[in-house]
Amino acid sequence: MTAAKDAYFRTAKFKDCHILAKKMRKADVVEIDLLAGFTPKQALIESFHASPLNRHTIILNGEVIGMFGVASNKQWATPWLLASDRITQIPLTFLRQSKVWVNQLNYPLLMNYVHAENTLSIAWLKHLGFTFLRQVTGARGRGLFYEFVRIK
Repeated sequence: MTAAKDAYFRTAKFKDCHILAKKMRKADVVEIDLLAGFTPKQALIESFHASPLNRHTIILNGEVIGMFGVASNKQWATPWLLASDRITQIPLTFLRQSKVWVNQLNYPLLMNYVHAENTLSIAWLKHLGFTFLRQVTGARGRGLFYEFVRIK
């Protein structure tokens, strides 16, 4: 088990996209492919650019193990998280810190989709207080997804 002091969040850097893309969790790779047809690198770069004010990297023992952020428009904001399997090595640190982060977001509506088989992400979203509204087919007509929201 890794000590919490060895894990932290920092502002994301563009190079983190390239590092994480090589070791992304299989569930995240499947999700981004079914939803948007993106490769891991494409998804990370798109998410990075869509979140200029709120994008973070998760570091464990000096290694990039995840990235998350929120992309916003005038109507709602879209939270996102993409990670390596090592995210499971810091469950308490990650859960506590991500709850703090989400609670500090000042958007009236947070909304996105999660692949119905991405059980780790679904558990994380429930922990953060998101509500699951409905099951939908992916934007590319493939896979089942849950639409989730959090309203302030």
